[in-house]
Formats: sequence, structure tokens, C-alpha cells
Amino acid sequence: MNLKGEFSILLRGEKDRRTPMKSLNEDIKTGNFKPVYLLYGEEAYLKKQYRDRLTKAVLPEGDTVNYAHYEGKGINVPEIIDLAETMPQKLVAHTGMDAMTHAIEAYVSTANCDFTDPLALHAIKMIQSDLIPSYNGDMEKRDSMHNAQCLAGMAFSNALLGIVHSMAHKTGAAFADYGAHIIHGAANAMYLPKVIAFNAKDETAKKRYGEIADFMKLGGNTLDEKVELLIAHLRRMNDDLNIPHCIKNYGADSFPTEQGFVPEEVFLERLPEIAANAILDACTGSNPRQPSQEEMEKLLKCCYYDTDVDF
Repeated sequence: MNLKGEFSILLRGEKDRRTPMKSLNEDIKTGNFKPVYLLYGEEAYLKKQYRDRLTKAVLPEGDTVNYAHYEGKGINVPEIIDLAETMPQKLVAHTGMDAMTHAIEAYVSTANCDFTDPLALHAIKMIQSDLIPSYNGDMEKRDSMHNAQCLAGMAFSNALLGIVHSMAHKTGAAFADYGAHIIHGAANAMYLPKVIAFNAKDETAKKRYGEIADFMKLGGNTLDEKVELLIAHLRRMNDDLNIPHCIKNYGADSFPTEQGFVPEEVFLERLPEIAANAILDACTGSNPRQPSQEEMEKLLKCCYYDTDVDF
């Protein structure tokens, strides 16, 4: 292909019928970004212009998010390794539980297959073994976690995800006007046990959660016991990683607190719209159990109050 004098954008995300440049402009305007953008062609000034616009949109002035930029040849590999070794502890926790969610959702997704299952299961086993030590400063386990996260990414890139991610996507910035975001990895960690309980009402999903519990050697004689042990194990991991169990106790700094930054009345007021948006999220289609509007609202309430999922 001759790209001379051309500028193109390749979007890595959901299918999009809009022209790439129009799509990118709308993404910047709305703040709904794809996982990856590839800017290519010989029009260097356009590549730089859109790169800078994307960076500014993702990282507004004064934003404290951890950010590093590498471009071209001569990248300093030890510097990248140093970034991994100096990750803030809560970033280790949130990215690790995000990866655990990737792997578990990929394994129970309706798009799972023989090629994705081994990736998902091995990632789960590694994260079970290595995340907590990595969080506590073990650099060998930190290195292993990068492999586990890559495996989980390979699994979900092919098997897709589920409603844990749908809910995390739609609650993340929903309360930004109250001073904070619900960080994506923390949201996944809080919602995952609730979604497992919801999905396990589907017999096929319950069986696959049981297989995960067996692979993790959690015990249990029946599928119900195995699902309960899996949920309990994930909640203990959240405790060990200082991640709250629910939105009500999610502080503006992401740590557990008696009263979180999202007021109850605000959550309830915005609940119907958040639930509707979560149902429409791209990840919902491959979830093993399709929630109704009423069920999604009830599930989000369980995630706010940390109550049992009995529907």
C-alpha cells in the first residue's frame, strides 16, 4: 500500500461504521476512547497533531495519572523496567484485579473456545499466586504478573468479556462531579464477586466457575460450594489489596472508608441511566446471562451496598 501523502487512523476496538478521522474526533469530544489508536502515514504533522490531541484529552492539564511516553528508536529498556518496579502500590492492586477479571470473564464468556481457555486458566493461576506478593514488593512476582496480565489480555482479546466490564465502564466517570472516578481496576474488583453470583444462576456459567475454582484448588464438593469459595477467595484478595467491597465504601482516594465519595441519593438518582448504558455496553453481548433493566439496576445496587445477589 502506498501511503505517501496520506494520513490514516486504525482503531482497535468495537466495530465502527464512521470514517476513522470522524470517529477519532467524536471520541475526543465525548471522552469515550478505544483501547488502541494507530496513527500512520507520511503526514507527520497530522500524526503529531492527533497524537497531541489524544494525549491532552486522556490527560487533562493537572491530571495526576501516571504517564510515560516513548517514541522511536533508542528506547531506554532499564527505564521501562524501573517504571514497573516503582508502580504505586494501588496501581499494582487495580491492574492486577483488572487482569483477574479479564481472565475469569474470558473463561465464562459465550465466545470462549479451546484456544482461549488455557490462556485464561493459566493467567488466573498465576494471578492467584503472584498478585499479592507483587503488591507487597516482590519484584520476581511483579515480573511474573506482567506475563499473567499479557496472557489474560490474549484470552479476552479473542473470547471477549462480560458485564463486570460493562458496569465498570459506565460507573467509572459517572460521579466525577463529586470529586473522583471509580478507578477501572477497583470497580472490576468490587463488581466481580457480585457478577459471578448473578451469572452462576446460568448452569453453563456455574459449571465453568466451578472449573475455575477447581483449577485454583479452592475445594468444595458441589458446584454451589465451589462458586461460593471462588467468590470468598476474590473478596479476600480485595481485602489483602486494600480494595473496598462496594461503592458505598469507596473513598475518593480509592481506599475503603466508612462513607465513600458517591452519595446514596445521587447513586439512586443516576442508577436507571447507568444501568441502561451498561446493558448497551459492547461487553454485555458475550456475558453468559443477559440482564434486564430491572436486573441490572438490582445488581448495581448490590455493588453499591455490598448485599447478596439472590436473583
